[in-house]
Amino acid sequence: MEPFSFIAGCAAGIVGILVIALAFAIIRPWVRMKTRGGKGSLPYVLYMRLRGNPVLLIIDAYTGLLHSGVITTLREVEAHYVANQSRVMTAEDLIASIRKDPVETHIRVWLDHDDAEWLGNRCSGHAKAIWDNLDVNDDGQYTDSQMASEATRYDKISQRINSAMTKVLRAQGRL
Repeated sequence: MEPFSFIAGCAAGIVGILVIALAFAIIRPWVRMKTRGGKGSLPYVLYMRLRGNPVLLIIDAYTGLLHSGVITTLREVEAHYVANQSRVMTAEDLIASIRKDPVETHIRVWLDHDDAEWLGNRCSGHAKAIWDNLDVNDDGQYTDSQMASEATRYDKISQRINSAMTKVLRAQGRL
């Protein structure tokens, strides 16, 4: 009986050490982020750790940006770190890199507000044209279900574009 209890005690000790290590590796950065006013989930912190990214560096940069008034998310800060990891050694480096080259400038280059509005209106108009040309049978169903699903798809795209535009304008303080 004594050898078994020795092995059980060793196994319990190893499990205890693993739980403490997990708490320091995952829970401590999450608590640090929450106490500094950041938004993020415990599983996302775990995923960052599993991806091999420096969690504390990213969280420090994220909370530093929030406190300085930059509207950003933990995902954006992590993505910026991954794109520039050869130039980033500290949280201050990451903050400076994000301020120098924010994500919003890339969005403006790819698609500015007027282009997004045009695209949303174009999708909405295309969906309306499809809906207007569809015939309804006696059961109240559309005769061409494939065209009806395409019109629905265009309506959803238009709604998503308008929703994204609203979010960007709110973040920029123009709404």
